[in-house]
Amino acid sequence: MGAEQICNLFKDKIMNVEKLGSVAILDGDKFSDKEINSRIICLPGKKSIEELFFKYSKDLFENDIKNFWQDSFLEDNGYTRVWYRDNILVSIEQIDETAKKSNKDKRKINKKIFNNENYFPFFNKVIDFWIKDEKNEKVLKLFIKDFITVTKQLLQFYGILYNKLIIEKEEQ
Repeated sequence: MGAEQICNLFKDKIMNVEKLGSVAILDGDKFSDKEINSRIICLPGKKSIEELFFKYSKDLFENDIKNFWQDSFLEDNGYTRVWYRDNILVSIEQIDETAKKSNKDKRKINKKIFNNENYFPFFNKVIDFWIKDEKNEKVLKLFIKDFITVTKQLLQFYGILYNKLIIEKEEQ
């Protein structure tokens, strides 16, 4: 189901999804659809999650960020800069051409590359590095704030007191 259908479902007065106790988390490029009151929030960034991490991985490659490329997991599993250039980067740079030739949706091609079983462990490391990158702190804090807001709404929906959960957690 696409973001547009999800938004329509959440806003549909007849379906009244809010009464079902649901939350939708959309890609960052759907930011205009974000409506906390409808329990719709967006992932950090202003792009699809795939495009965000394609660009970030490309930046890591082009700037030769040593503390990323020298990560023991990447080294132990053969995810070198050369491997990235010859495999993932080539795939990323061919997305537009592939979409034109195959008449396929660019988003589907992005997802296929991002979720490729050979690439996904690499992208997990890219995501981890992105999360720890101080440059992303502001957008992460905004996402966390939105996530907490919709989580509180869900807890309230199910009759669970948020403050009680915090107190119980601290007592453990």
